[in-house]
Amino acid sequence: MSTRFFVGTAGIPHSTRPVDGEDLTSAGIRKIRELGLDSMEIEFVRGVYLKSEEQANSIKTYAEKFQIILTAHAPYYINLGNPEKLISSEQIILKTLNVAAKVGIKSIAFHPAYYKGEDPELIFQRVKKSLSKILFVAKKKGYNVELRPETAGRVSQFGSLDEIIRLVKEVEGLKPCFDFAHIYSRSKGEVNGYDGFMRVLEKINNELGDWALKDMHCHIEGIEFDGAGERRHLNFSESGFDVKGLAKALKESGASGIVICESPSLEHDALYLKEYLS
Repeated sequence: MSTRFFVGTAGIPHSTRPVDGEDLTSAGIRKIRELGLDSMEIEFVRGVYLKSEEQANSIKTYAEKFQIILTAHAPYYINLGNPEKLISSEQIILKTLNVAAKVGIKSIAFHPAYYKGEDPELIFQRVKKSLSKILFVAKKKGYNVELRPETAGRVSQFGSLDEIIRLVKEVEGLKPCFDFAHIYSRSKGEVNGYDGFMRVLEKINNELGDWALKDMHCHIEGIEFDGAGERRHLNFSESGFDVKGLAKALKESGASGIVICESPSLEHDALYLKEYLS
């Protein structure tokens, strides 16, 4: 079964150097192509920083010119599980969708919520209700951008593999983002290697269907964990995360889609990913 992966970086490559008045994000898109990569995730994790139509148009033009697929990561401070932050979190997601639509971004990854000591089922229902409303509004406004809740690396965060799969099954129009390093760290290292990741991919296929393997948006990075799960991202060479085993599982499962590298070295490890997935 044939596979096709569009590999890129979580953010602007470190080796990017703007020329001829380029803004940094547009220059990053050009650099992605120069490196032989295929995609780039725009990091809105601390806020949606694109302020002008001119910059949005430039980024969209560059992505089209260099044939780079764009994704985005919405701000970290979203928390749909907290009633006090619900309205502001919904507004942030809709703002991210609005900007993403202008730029030509394909999909947005985000962390939906934190438990904060509350019942996980209660948090699930809050998140489900909120995302259903957001997708309704997004459809009305014509935002043709995929919204993808991401598997979370810490046990205090909403976003286990089972929760993300269930959410996608129960909210029409939602798609998943699988961070395999987060799955590894949340399991405290139990899910790792070819066999471990094949079981994850088989579960995704069995629960969601073949489309979920054929249209993936996933994150991969080295990672350090403790008893609470994720501690920090690392480069592949510094981590016990078996990236080669994962790459083999992805290829043999017939998966395809966007693969974003979140290692601190960005393009260095992204190029390794590109090689492993070829």
